Amino acid sequence: MLKGLEVRKSKIGKRGVFSKKDFRKGELILRTVPGAIIHNDDFKYVSPHSERWNYYDESHYYFMSDPEFYINHSCNPNVFLKDFKLCAMKPIKKGEEICYDYSLDGIDEWKMKCNCGAKRCRKIIDGRYFKLPKKLQKEYLPYLPKWFRKAFRKELEGLK
Repeated sequence: MLKGLEVRKSKIGKRGVFSKKDFRKGELILRTVPGAIIHNDDFKYVSPHSERWNYYDESHYYFMSDPEFYINHSCNPNVFLKDFKLCAMKPIKKGEEICYDYSLDGIDEWKMKCNCGAKRCRKIIDGRYFKLPKKLQKEYLPYLPKWFRKAFRKELEGLK
């Protein structure tokens, strides 16, 4: 599956993941393989400089391998990660950077300055899905992973 992707210099971050071919909306781009899995309680022992961790479920994180680690954030994402499958949210052209909204399934409190340059850029990214504007929460509903839907069922019912 990697033959359709490459890691190279990015305008958003130092490096990014780019398509080497066109992808159709809904097309599988990459199957991610979780590395080490740790419980939230043990996350405090991880180096504070490590950014290679993503949500496994509401109680665990997993270590991201390449090229997943190099996928940059965008407030106008073109991919989503659901059940360890990275899929296209919309058509992606050859040469386009593959971007994910880091808040899409976020549950942790953190913030970062956004460099995406999208028309709908939020400027500051909050790591929590429920801090997204309600309109965006509704837009992202179809892309939420099973663990998130299960853990936050009651909160999500209010969005429908």
